[in-house]
Amino acid sequence: MVAFDGDRSKLSIKDRMVAEMAQLLSGQEMPYATLMYLWSPKGQLEQIKNNPHTERVKLIAVDTGKENLGQWRMHQRDLTADYIKAYGYAPGNLIGIALMTDTDNTKSQTKAYYGDIELIYRKYR
Repeated sequence: MVAFDGDRSKLSIKDRMVAEMAQLLSGQEMPYATLMYLWSPKGQLEQIKNNPHTERVKLIAVDTGKENLGQWRMHQRDLTADYIKAYGYAPGNLIGIALMTDTDNTKSQTKAYYGDIELIYRKYR
């Protein structure tokens, strides 16, 4: 997951309410916008979907299916281009990166290992 800052005054009333509720429950401010890169067992590669709870979190399938299970996978992403494709405008500052593995949606169990993460800054025009 990568989280971005942005102009919160542009959020819809619903998204402001979701952000306020998240802050009340967690004690932390929710990022303005988040891209979640995921492996979807049934999804379409590069498909972008909204999180079921808020449109401020976009899910992007970077791996699909089961044929690559048990193999190291390497991904290289252009965060700015992905953000523009998902939201329709340029992102604010990158404010967080997180890695996680969960199976709550598939009701299964898994194990994951993570390798090095490298960020390369390129100035966009």
